[in-house]
Amino acid sequence: MLGNSYKVDYLLIGKNSGGYEFVFVELENPYGKITLKDGRLGDTFRKGIKQVDDWDEWLEANYSSLRETFEKYKNPNMQLPYEFLFLDKSRIHYAVVAGRRNDFNEKTYRKKGYIKGKKKLPCCTMIIYMIVQ
Repeated sequence: MLGNSYKVDYLLIGKNSGGYEFVFVELENPYGKITLKDGRLGDTFRKGIKQVDDWDEWLEANYSSLRETFEKYKNPNMQLPYEFLFLDKSRIHYAVVAGRRNDFNEKTYRKKGYIKGKKKLPCCTMIIYMIVQ
């Protein structure tokens, strides 16, 4: 949870040679209105992008609340690394995952590239795998 207002489907935290990075992931219905007939992003993706925008605004104003959550769940015998204590937007990333590859066409991929470049937001297709037992 981000405060009492927003719920993130997944928060992935990983460490690379530059320190910790945070990826906030929004999973949308893979069968929703992913794209429109003309290739533009449909309601499902637009809803996910709006949620990401809301998260970003929330983090700007309330990062100390997220920091308290990190403190609550950390190992009591360890200190939080620096990256968890202060908001560094260069370490914050977002992803919206929805649909399937066949929902996309050439125009959709161009729009996806535009969003990825402008908002630094990867829009990913979700590939459904069914396991038969």
